[in-house]
Parts: sequence; C-alpha cells; structure tokens
Amino acid sequence: MSSALGNILNGNSNTIGYEAGEQLPTIRYNMFDFDTSVWMGEKYTGVYENNRENDSPHFVINTGGTGSAYNAEFADFNIAPLPNVVNQGDPYFPEEYIIPDLYDGPRIRFGRIDFGAYESYTHRDTMPATITQDTVIIADTIHVLGSINIPDGITLKIYAGAKVVFHGYDSMAIRGTIEAIGTQTDPIIFTVMDTTGFAGQNADSGAWKGIVIDNSNGSMSDNKPSIFDHCIFEYVKLHTSLEIDPNRGGALTVLDYNKLTGVCT
Repeated sequence: MSSALGNILNGNSNTIGYEAGEQLPTIRYNMFDFDTSVWMGEKYTGVYENNRENDSPHFVINTGGTGSAYNAEFADFNIAPLPNVVNQGDPYFPEEYIIPDLYDGPRIRFGRIDFGAYESYTHRDTMPATITQDTVIIADTIHVLGSINIPDGITLKIYAGAKVVFHGYDSMAIRGTIEAIGTQTDPIIFTVMDTTGFAGQNADSGAWKGIVIDNSNGSMSDNKPSIFDHCIFEYVKLHTSLEIDPNRGGALTVLDYNKLTGVCT
C-alpha cells in the first residue's frame, strides 16, 4: 500500500500495521473510529495528515456481529448527512481518480468529496424559522416556509449545489453569520417556489423578499465574516405598498456591515 486516501476504518479493535521494509504509506483524509496510536507507533515516519480519529462515520445501517456473523450484506454504508463526514475529504482530490461512487452516483456532491465509498445525498430539508445554534444544512433543496432569522453570534452554513426555495413572500434577516459557498459548477440558488405574478409591480406574488444584513446597532462587528460565493439570487422584489423605505431593496440589503465577501449574480 503506497497511500490511503478518503477511507473509513470502522470497528477495528485489533492492531493494524505494515510489514517492515515496505514503502511507508501516505495516510491522508481518512476516518478512524479508534485511536491510531495503537498501531501507528513511533516507527511510522510516513505522511499522516488531515485524518479524523475516534470519530464515528454514522452509517445509515451499521453492521452487527463479527467474524462469520458479520452481516455486511444487510448493511447500508451510505453516510448520514452529518458535517463530520460530508465534504470533509481531500479538497484537491485528483480528477483522474474521480469515478462514480459504489451506487454509481456522483462521486462529488455539494462541492467536495466525502469520506468513504458512498457520497452522502439528501434530497430536501426545511430551514427552521430561527437558527438557534451553529447549523450546517446539507441538501439538494432547502425549503423556506417563512421568514428566517439568524441571530447575532450564530452561523448558518449552506453547501455548494443547494437550491434555497422560499414558499412565499418572505425574507432572511442576518445578524449573525451566513456562509453560502457555491462553486462555478455547483452554485447555490436562492429562489421562490411559484413565480406566478412576478411581473406585477405592486403585488408580492411570484417573489420572495430578499436578504437583509443589518448591523445598524454594531452588534455584528465581532462576528465571523459572512460569505456569499457563487450564489444566484432570482425572483426577488419589493414594492412600495409593503415597504417602509422603498429605497432599500433587491436581493441583498447590507446596512453598516463591511465584512461580506464573495462573488454572486
């Protein structure tokens, strides 16, 4: 073995080693659910970096039993969509090694490869009205059923390739931090469910209300910077019959805040 990249070693309680005189393997971006000090030892002098130890991969259906009772036939080695596994693989994974996962699905979803042999996949999720703790939402489609509030000191992260769909004329108020980091091939799209009536100038139908980053009181100054990178904003409008200040509008309104980065359309 010359290298180990992007693997999951789960349930291995026995000592693992390599034969003396073998080429030292390069061990990068792997997940071990045990302490590797039991087999790494002081003799290992190869490259060992960006690995996770004592961390469970959270398979959808884990195996039970060992030896002849090992029931991998009935296991589901898909990874639950949790942030300790999804998008945690090598960010510079060589393109020549990118092949479909073991379910013949895309090897990279949400902008970066996962640990293991299967790429995590969640078709849809629903964003809560108030983000009460640091949150990572991993899904192809994120439904927004009302206006969203991200309070001061809280971070919301959305992965590349997601579509954030507002179901009505609602907005997102950010007083904490948002990290919406898409890629050129997998942008993040903010849109509305039903565009019927969007052309009407004085109606809220067919649109959503946009995103407001409001640091008027200065409380956000010590937060991490917010990022909108490779994002697309569409079907946003404000109209004077509903807005106190018609001069403030558009997809993104930023008030007294200079820590916003990214490139979007």
